[in-house]
Parts: sequence; C-alpha cells; structure tokens
Amino acid sequence: MKPVSYVIDPDGDIELVLNEPNTQNIIPQKVLIGDEDATSGSLATEFYNSVLQGRYMVFDNFDTPTFVDGEEYADWVFAEETPEVVRIQVSSKHLTFASKIFSIMLQGPWAEATTSFSSQRNPRRVSTSAWDAKAFAIVLDAIHGRVQKIPRRINLVLLARIATIVDYYQCYESLELLSDVCLSDESVAEEDFDSYTVNSLLRLYVAWVFEDEAIFSTEADRALRNSRGLSEFQLNDLPVGGVLGVLNDKRTELIGRLLKGLDDLRESLHTEDECPGLGLSDCSSALLGMLMREGVRWQKDYQPLTTPYCGHSVVTMIGLIEEIPRHKPFHPRYNNSGRGRSGEVNAYHRQCSCTIQGRM
Repeated sequence: MKPVSYVIDPDGDIELVLNEPNTQNIIPQKVLIGDEDATSGSLATEFYNSVLQGRYMVFDNFDTPTFVDGEEYADWVFAEETPEVVRIQVSSKHLTFASKIFSIMLQGPWAEATTSFSSQRNPRRVSTSAWDAKAFAIVLDAIHGRVQKIPRRINLVLLARIATIVDYYQCYESLELLSDVCLSDESVAEEDFDSYTVNSLLRLYVAWVFEDEAIFSTEADRALRNSRGLSEFQLNDLPVGGVLGVLNDKRTELIGRLLKGLDDLRESLHTEDECPGLGLSDCSSALLGMLMREGVRWQKDYQPLTTPYCGHSVVTMIGLIEEIPRHKPFHPRYNNSGRGRSGEVNAYHRQCSCTIQGRM
C-alpha cells in the first residue's frame, strides 16, 4: 500500500517517518487461566482503536475494522491494508519545546536528525517505527496545540497506545488535558473490582503515565488482591513490568504473612494444653487436626505454596483459609461443684467458639 501522509504543520521543517506502523503489540496475553476466565470471552473489536472520523479517518481505514454481513460470509474487515510508511509533517520548534527526547534527536548528531534532501528548504526526515499511527498522530497534534481537533471519546486501548508514546517521548504536559478528559470517561475508568484482566493492566499503565492517583490506587489495589504472580500475563510490549514488579513483591509479602500466621497457629496448637477461650484441650486438638489435614489437601490440590506463590492471589489464599471447616463447638468439662476447669460457675452452659480463622 502507498504511504499515508498526514500534515500537522504545512510549513513544518520536519518530516516524521513512521516505518512499520501498528506493529507494536501492547495487548498483554493471559497465560494462567483460572475458573473465572473460562467463560469470559472478549469481543472481536475489544482491542481495536476507537473510530474517530474527521481528520483521523485516514487511520480509521486501516486500524479499526467494520462488520460486513455478506450473503456468503460475515466478518470484521478493514477498509484498507496497513501502509508500510506513514509520513507526518511537523514543526521542530514544537517538538523540541514539548519533548526532551525530540530535543535530543533534533539538536544532537543523531541519525534521526539527518537531512534527507539536498535542499535546506525541504524538511529534515526523522525516522521512527512500530508506533500505532493514530495514537502517534494524536500525540503530535497535541504537541502542536491542536487539542480541539482531537475527539474527547477515546477508548482505553487507544489511550494506552497514546500513553506508550507520551511516556517514551516524555511529553506529558502536552497530553495532560486530553488524558484528564479521557480518564473521566466511564468506559475507561470502570470495571468489576473483583476482575483482573488485560484491561486492568492497560488502565494501571495509563493511570501511572498520566499520574491519575485515584485510578492508579484502584488498579494497584486490584492487582495486589487478585494477581496470581508475574507469570499470569505475558506483557508483550506494554511497559508496565516495573510497576507490576513492585506490586508483586507486596503480594508475595502478604501471602507470606498469611502462611506464617497458619504456621504460628500450628506451633501454638502443638504446644498448648488448652485453648485460650474456655480452656479446652479437645478444642486445641481438633483445630490442629483440621489444620494439618488442610495442609495436606492444599499440597495435593493446588500449586506449591512456596515463594513467589505462583498461581495464588491474596484473595484466593484468604478464600482457602475461610474454607477451612469450623468444628462443632465443644462444651467445657465440669466437676461436681458445677465449675468448669477454668473455675467459672455454670461453665457448661457456654460453648467454645474457637476456629482457625478466629485464632489467626
């Protein structure tokens, strides 16, 4: 397909050449599939960019499919094939003012800043590759102050692709207004809190790049509660690994604390003569037996409970602990005086409510 040209500044002295557009893959792939994923499928268009129309229609034609319901077949099809090159005419003044990276490229002895024409009146050619073409055009429009030309409804996937470009070129201020508007959209900001999906990772990354504390806090908490380890997702080109690494360290610490609580309780049950509630030895023995049986069952039925606890989340670990059976309450033994072993009068009319969950 012939190259696509997109003019932002007709008098611009730079021609940005985007080679192999739309080849960056920022969509993570879920590797560890749980029960909650077995019945949840993604729509065919879930990870395509928003259709923006207007000046961005040239990109709509090859990055967002439309559904064609023909007599012989029905499928999602693209109006055009992805071009090999996208050429964008821009101003070096705007680029260097908005981005430290562009400033280095254009003011230093770099290959990206070489003159491609013999005449100095023609634009210098600066090459880059792989970026999503529509996202790249939106970022450059914002850098040149053309924010009013950018649609306000941008889906999460396109916003994440914009974020990767903003983060790489360090041009955060130019996109601040647009990101505030897009992140306030319900379709971007909301998701079932108990879900931990590809969209969760995209939202976490977008909130981190654009410093949205509310959304970042929500998504970080979601990951902390529901992540089953760094091996759960193959991140591909989404640069969120550093953030996930920090959250995974905390997840590992929390699961370790839960398991240590069980180990400490097991040790206490081994050594104590009676439970602290009503002083019953039967109660302690019953709890110890349950705890040991559950430990054997966990080793048989679940992934190994060793650091870094791959396959386990904080939520699933709490669930396993909550599922440990609660034994039938014991009555305290009593003597002829009507006193229990603890010395309490009429102690028999009370029941011991000790549970593993309550003792942790």
